[in-house]
Amino acid sequence: MRRNRRHLAYAILSLQGPRSREILQALSGADLSTKAVPFRQSCMPEIGPMPLRSVRVTHMGKLTYELNIFTEYSLATHDAQIGAIRAAGVLPVHCGVLTLD
Repeated sequence: MRRNRRHLAYAILSLQGPRSREILQALSGADLSTKAVPFRQSCMPEIGPMPLRSVRVTHMGKLTYELNIFTEYSLATHDAQIGAIRAAGVLPVHCGVLTLD
């Protein structure tokens, strides 16, 4: 039996809150309107040269985007995300929800 470890190739960052759409649109240039990306749907924006899959979800009733990124782009994507959050005048909050082995 061959085991597939493709999940090790991805990292997930989350962008949550009422301004998350505005911040991610500014960062990626993608149309993230409700019409373009309805709830529980995904799109494939890019942050600079970094491809990712963005999934529109909700946590605690707030607008949230989960960003699925190739692991090798995770640090650069994180840094770009934090820069965009700060540029929007929002204080970034770092928190880990769950770590899987």
